[in-house]
Amino acid sequence: MLRCRRTVALALALVLAALAYGGAAIAAAPKKVYVEQDIVGQELAYRPHAIGLSADGTFALTGIKYESYGGAVATASARAYVRGCTPNCAEGKVYRPAASLRLEAQIQCRGKTIYSKLRYKLDGPLPAGFRRQAIEPLRPVGPKGC
Repeated sequence: MLRCRRTVALALALVLAALAYGGAAIAAAPKKVYVEQDIVGQELAYRPHAIGLSADGTFALTGIKYESYGGAVATASARAYVRGCTPNCAEGKVYRPAASLRLEAQIQCRGKTIYSKLRYKLDGPLPAGFRRQAIEPLRPVGPKGC
């Protein structure tokens, strides 16, 4: 009888521990936060692997790997695609520097939570005059805007 009570008590303790752990895991899950993945198309994407930052296709962040996502700030590493414009933007040299990025400033847009600001820093060769770090707004504007 005593052995049966101990088994039941142990089983109950294991069930309660599993529920507590499962509840903590659910509570810690990141929110579904979107990003404007292309400034031209203004499409919102969840955890995009690339973000286009120029209308002419000369600047983008690609191969994005997130270290954190869904909180007040998301951080990631990536490669930048930068096309120089000498002699012109169609024939300029392509640069692929390493990039670190930070998404922040959550707002509501089209019924979704989005990161509305991107900070980036580039490390490697770049065309003359290209900014090594900057803050870019990611809030959709125009007909598809917020």
